[in-house]
Amino acid sequence: MAMVRKRGNKYELRIKHKLLPNGIYTTTFASENEAHAYGSHLEISSRPTCLSAFSD
Repeated sequence: MAMVRKRGNKYELRIKHKLLPNGIYTTTFASENEAHAYGSHLEISSRPTCLSAFSD
């Protein structure tokens, strides 16, 4: 799960997942759009796909 919050003049992306060390990863971005875009990218790339079941 990813969430964005304003911290001063930057935006913090906070990711919670049971496989992360301490369960939490945070990083900051200059704009809210950058933080949301990166969070969306991580959520999409971490989803398992069914395509491997159809490969030879």
